[in-house]
Amino acid sequence: MKRCSKCLLPETYPNIRYNEEGVCNYCLSYTPVEYKGEEKLEELLGFYRDRGAKYDYDCVVGVSGGRDSTFTLYELVERYNMRVLAYNYDNGFVSEEAKENVKAITEALGVELVTIKYDQTRYFRNNLKALLKKFSPAMVPTLCLGCRYGIVSGACKIAMKYKVPLVFFSSSRLEKTQFKNEFFKKGNAVFNNRIMGMASEFFTNPSYFKPSFLTMYIRDYFHDDSHLHPLSPVLRLMYGKVKIVEFFDYIRWDEKRIEHTIEKQLNWKKPEEVKSSWRFDCMVHFFKDYFYLNSVGFTELDDLLSNMIREGMIERDVALKRLFDEYDSKMKSLGYTIMEIGKEIGLDGSLLEKIKNFRTG
Repeated sequence: MKRCSKCLLPETYPNIRYNEEGVCNYCLSYTPVEYKGEEKLEELLGFYRDRGAKYDYDCVVGVSGGRDSTFTLYELVERYNMRVLAYNYDNGFVSEEAKENVKAITEALGVELVTIKYDQTRYFRNNLKALLKKFSPAMVPTLCLGCRYGIVSGACKIAMKYKVPLVFFSSSRLEKTQFKNEFFKKGNAVFNNRIMGMASEFFTNPSYFKPSFLTMYIRDYFHDDSHLHPLSPVLRLMYGKVKIVEFFDYIRWDEKRIEHTIEKQLNWKKPEEVKSSWRFDCMVHFFKDYFYLNSVGFTELDDLLSNMIREGMIERDVALKRLFDEYDSKMKSLGYTIMEIGKEIGLDGSLLEKIKNFRTG
């Protein structure tokens, strides 16, 4: 498979083009990450710390049990002396390791934890069936239907309830992917955006579209990243003065530092059977990786490592070896893993068999 000579993006990446030197259009249009910096972060935190002792908390921090949110929680408590209320969203697919991490780190840091549970399995089960009925890589993210709304709205509701108008999440620009939107671009200007692309997919495969799901599709759309920084007018009506902040908009995301800190200070752990410390917290990720690898031959990891190359964090040959090693490990275990998860959440035998035999191309 041909890949960009500078990053790792393959020829199957949607709408990719290479110049004469083999460099892809995504590298050529890439804008380096600019961090707001620790001084700006200190100013922000100081404003909320100075509200006075009549409030019990300075901020809410979303924690999943994964590495980045664990690091954010640790830093805000230990380095910046914030009184933190930890918030966890349980969608019915949280891995046991992630649950154990959340419990252990909040206890170790002496932080109160609030968990909101909402079972998303009905959305997952329906959209999984639709995906297997007529596969489209553009629709793999619908397996996560309900998550954007659940995570963001839950945090904002907790913030309003406890009168804590500052919410921290832990996404990094290095994790941003372009292929999910690019898959919707059909070459026709009418369908050249996510909303129209999604409508087109619904039309060709109506199994995704249940009337009872419409509200959640709309909620998810209005709670994605494009509506959070700052809150869109719709969300301001819903959540008032709540301010949502990404910790890694201020502080440089550094994978080695993050892993070293949380493993040493909090005894944070990842599952023994996975090579990467990234995104094991939700079991839906295993399904998404399985479908992406067996259809287009890449996952979000290609984007992450490519962005790390562009930022000078890792050499291309090292990143390529890591990618191949992780994919080799995934392909050996992923099929078995999702079969076990499928049984655990009650998928029927015929559906499990379709997943097992899934291949495209």
